[in-house]
Amino acid sequence: MGLLAQVCISISGQSIRPSPNFPVTDGPVICSLLLSNTIFLGGSFQSVSPYCGTVAPVNATSGQLINKFPRISGPVSAVVGDGVGGWFIGGNFTFVEGLPLQNLVHVTASNSVDTTWEPVPDGAVQALAVSGNTLLVGGAFQHIANQPRSGLAAFAITNGS
Repeated sequence: MGLLAQVCISISGQSIRPSPNFPVTDGPVICSLLLSNTIFLGGSFQSVSPYCGTVAPVNATSGQLINKFPRISGPVSAVVGDGVGGWFIGGNFTFVEGLPLQNLVHVTASNSVDTTWEPVPDGAVQALAVSGNTLLVGGAFQHIANQPRSGLAAFAITNGS
């Protein structure tokens, strides 16, 4: 078993999850060596970078990754601004910053997860749009916010209802 596999798999029988603080490569790692406190990686990759989840906000001027953005675990299909500096993010995910949030999340302007807004669609969110004060949500869901909504729902942005 390679070193990276050892980093990702729990030996004690806990869940098998990658370490969120371990870096990622843009290609396959073929070999690894641990010497003292340094891991040497070899393979078919061009860069090693911090893991940021499946959303990577980047400063448009500097090209630098914006730190402290919530990590999303799973595919992201849509992102739209909330009008006050935050974002609504939709996709087919199950965790946001380690919290069990599913398929649709609101991230505030301070880059924190809005845990008071949990619509919990029971399927993937594939499209988001804002029209005035209304968030439109489209996707492969049958229920959202504990209401039957087959593939389309609308929420007031100010209170999420």
